[in-house]
Amino acid sequence: MENTPVDKVHMPTMTEMQLNLKEKGFNIEFFVNKSGNLVGSGTSFFKPSEVKIIDFTRFEGESDPGDESVLYALETESGVKGLLSHIYGRESSEENQFASNFMKQVMVLHQEHPLSTGVK
Repeated sequence: MENTPVDKVHMPTMTEMQLNLKEKGFNIEFFVNKSGNLVGSGTSFFKPSEVKIIDFTRFEGESDPGDESVLYALETESGVKGLLSHIYGRESSEENQFASNFMKQVMVLHQEHPLSTGVK
């Protein structure tokens, strides 16, 4: 029996996914503030009830699978499309906890459990 090399499947990096989603109109870099609102450009902010998950992708650290992050493609009721990323695991911060709590509320409110990994 001969050993044959296993072909590696290219998994897109977070940067590649961000560029791909920006080409599809997800141009705003969102973050979640201490008040628990999603903040876009300028003074606009959104509550979990005003946000829908269009897609998401999970990433694991190459050297440490415990270093994980998620990139969400979001759209607001008013049509604003953007991205929210957060890290969880060992490198998680207070800001990432705000994002995590916000996204849990979005999923519960909309009963969303998106499974795909690529905006069509």
